[in-house]
Amino acid sequence: MKKPICFSVALVASICSGVPSFGLDGGVAFNETLDAANSALKNGEFNQAKTLFDQSLKNSNQSAETKSMQWKAWKGLGEADLGIGDFKQSLSELNKALKLVIKEKGVDSIEEASVLDSLAWARQATGATQQALDQSREALAMRTAKLPADSLDLADSLEHVGYLYELSKLWDAAQSSYIKAAAIREKTAPGSMQYADVVERIAYVSFMAGKQEVAARYYQQAIAAKEAKDEVHRQFSPGALDDRTVFRSLQGAPNCMRGVRDGNPIERITANGMIVESSLSPQKDEFSNSVEARVRFTNRSSSPVQVLGDRSSVLTLRPQIKRLDAIEARDLAAKVEKKGEKKAKLIRFFGENATTTITSTQWGYGPPSFGYLPPVYGAAPPAVWAGRGRNWNRNWNSNNWNQQTVMTSVPDYQAREEARRRAAETEAKSAQKAEDLRQNALDNMTIMPGQSVDGVLEFEPAKFSEALLRIPVGNAFFDFLFD
Repeated sequence: MKKPICFSVALVASICSGVPSFGLDGGVAFNETLDAANSALKNGEFNQAKTLFDQSLKNSNQSAETKSMQWKAWKGLGEADLGIGDFKQSLSELNKALKLVIKEKGVDSIEEASVLDSLAWARQATGATQQALDQSREALAMRTAKLPADSLDLADSLEHVGYLYELSKLWDAAQSSYIKAAAIREKTAPGSMQYADVVERIAYVSFMAGKQEVAARYYQQAIAAKEAKDEVHRQFSPGALDDRTVFRSLQGAPNCMRGVRDGNPIERITANGMIVESSLSPQKDEFSNSVEARVRFTNRSSSPVQVLGDRSSVLTLRPQIKRLDAIEARDLAAKVEKKGEKKAKLIRFFGENATTTITSTQWGYGPPSFGYLPPVYGAAPPAVWAGRGRNWNRNWNSNNWNQQTVMTSVPDYQAREEARRRAAETEAKSAQKAEDLRQNALDNMTIMPGQSVDGVLEFEPAKFSEALLRIPVGNAFFDFLFD
C-alpha cells in the first residue's frame, strides 16, 4: 500500500460499494479476490477492501501455496482498518502479518520491510511516534540494502521517515530524507503528484527551519506542478489516492493565508483561480452537538467549478486520531426539531399544573380539649372551660393557644402562563435553528465564474486541539489544518 506523505490521506472517508461474488476455487479465487481487495484499498474504498481481504483469507486454505501468502491478506486487512480508523485492530492484524511473513520469507526480507512500514503507520496513528520512527527506519534500512537506488518503495520509506522526523520537529533530518525521496520521484515520475507532494514537504520543513528563500523556491515548484494539472476544473472522479491533487494549507505557502473571524481561526487556500476559506469549531447548544465547518467558495477563474462532488471529511489529530463522519443537514435539522418539541412538551407538562402555596392564620376561643381542634369544628364556646378557674382562662388568653396557621395550595396562573410562553419560545427557537441548518447546508454544486457561495458542513461531535478538514473541489482536494 502506497502511504501518502500526509498521514491524513490514509484515513479519509471510505466509499462503500457492492462486493462481487467469487465462485472460483483454490489459488485463482485467492489471487483474484486479493487483487480486487488491493485495488479497493488503493482507491480508498477501505470498507470494501476489508470485506475482500476477509474473503481472500477464507480462500487461502485451499492449498499450501495460498496458505503461504496469507500474510498479504493480513497486511491488507491491517491497512484497511488503518484507513477505517480502527487502529487497535490494525496493529493486531499487522503484527500477525509480520509473524507470517518472517516465517515464509525469513528475516530482513523485502516483504518484511513492507509489513514493517505499514506497522509503523499504525503505531504512528496510536501516538507511538518513537516506535513508529524506529520501525520505519528499520524498514528503510532493509529496502536500502536490497532495492535499486531508484525504487519507488525506497522513496515511500524515505518519505515516511521524513514525515516522522517532521512530527518530531527535526527539520533538517526531515529535509534530508525528503530530498532523497524527491530525487527518486523526479527520476521515475517527474510529473506525478507524489513528486509534487514531496517537494511541498521540503518547502514546509525548510520554512519551519528558517530557510525562507529555499522554502519559497520549493513552494513555487510544487504549486506550479499541481496547478498545471488543473484538476480544480474537472468533475470529481473516484480514483487512486496516491496520485490525487491536494492543495494544503501550510505555513509559508504563498497561496495560503491564516486569520481570525468571529473569534475562530480561518484559513484560505487559492488554486487555479478558486478561493476556499474555512473555519472549524465544535458547536454545542441545547438542541445539537456537532463539529461545524464554515466554508466560502469564490470562483475567480473563467470556468465553472464543481465543489463537494465527494464527501468532505474531518480527521482529528490531537489528542487522538479519529475520523469524523459527516452529518446530513436534513438529518441534523430533524433531530433539532424533535429535541425542541420534546423539551417544549416537558415544559408544558410541568407548567400547566403549576400551583403556589398561600398561608393564613385562624383564631379560636380556647385551647382544644385534646391538644388539637380542627378548624372544621369552629371555635370552642366559653362553656367548655366553665369551672376550670380564672387562672386557666387567663393563661390561655395570654398564651394565644387558639392561634393556628393554615397552608393551602392554589393554582399559579402566572407560572402556567410563563410555561406556555417558554414552551412556544423553545419550539420556535428549535424550528428556526433547523431551518437555518437546511438553508445554510452546503452540498454538491457548481460555482460559476465570479460567484461566491458560503455555508456550513456538519460532522459528528468531538473534542480536538488539532484537526484536518478535507474539502473536494473539482477533482482535487483542499486540506485545511487547524491547530
